[in-house]
Amino acid sequence: MKHSILLSIFFCLSGILTLQAQPGQTQPGKDCCNSLDLLNAAIFPPLQVGNTGGSGFADDVSCSCLAGEGGSTWFSFSGAITGTLELLIDPKTPPGADFNFSIWEEYCPCQASSSSPTPIPTPVVCNMDASTGPTGIATDPLASFGVPASAAFSPSILIKADHNYFLLISNVQDNGIGFDLTVGGTATISLRIPPSTGMIEGPTEICAGGVATFSIPLILGADNYAFQVLPGGITQNGSQPSHALSFPTEGTFEVCAWASGPQLGCFATEPSCMTVNVTQLPVPAGYESGYVCTNDYYVAGNGDVFYYGGVFDLVYDSWQGCDSIVRLSLTQKISDFYVTV
Repeated sequence: MKHSILLSIFFCLSGILTLQAQPGQTQPGKDCCNSLDLLNAAIFPPLQVGNTGGSGFADDVSCSCLAGEGGSTWFSFSGAITGTLELLIDPKTPPGADFNFSIWEEYCPCQASSSSPTPIPTPVVCNMDASTGPTGIATDPLASFGVPASAAFSPSILIKADHNYFLLISNVQDNGIGFDLTVGGTATISLRIPPSTGMIEGPTEICAGGVATFSIPLILGADNYAFQVLPGGITQNGSQPSHALSFPTEGTFEVCAWASGPQLGCFATEPSCMTVNVTQLPVPAGYESGYVCTNDYYVAGNGDVFYYGGVFDLVYDSWQGCDSIVRLSLTQKISDFYVTV
């Protein structure tokens, strides 16, 4: 059974993949961190990948089993249903060209180090055969793809559900031509699964004008934690997995958080979000009164400082956020103390 490949955002209706970067962006597919999404779909078989050109970046093939080869194209995917994976890489122009490939499980090979929590992965398969012509993964290429068996094919491999995989096809630049790409086997593949953030925690009810603290679990390898209030909020970054956020207006908002860092690889964790209702308390929970003298100031119970009289609503914050309003009645008094010179 054959399955075609759909690249979620880089394709046209003819089934031809074009790899073009917008100004200021990295060439899609040119390194593991910018890998193309590889989906198991029955549209546009086979996928036609053109010659991308260029030599890639430092982590293109520098730490892989294909180090030293020409420009490459990277794909990423995950296993949706466990099964076998088969792959056909068919050069565009007979008598063909020497395309090589490798697949890693869970981590980009060049994003790990001996000191990081992400281990340096061993390839699930690495094919460096120098033969020209079709290559790929299939125990029986003739039965799977109608291609005679040769040393250029590696045996079918097992793809596990809920695991990420990264496919590198090298020598694209050196060959100077593109290739047709077809996926087969019994496995079902899907989009790459982002690392887990864990559950975000914080108050679900806050009063307008309040400040509340939200947190996510500490993530090994993360050195930046981002929090954002949606819609319209600015992303707040910090080195700790908690952050105080302000809510100046009423409404229903989403608070989202995620983590990133070199030791996590080049992918941030998937955002974890919660809904927060921000309302104005209709009735003060208490009352406070006092006096403020001219040229003096009054410090309210919540820490606010006033230099003149009037009626003010004081917002009190607890660790859960804004929890009450106290109405302050402040009387202005003229100082009884005069100095005549």
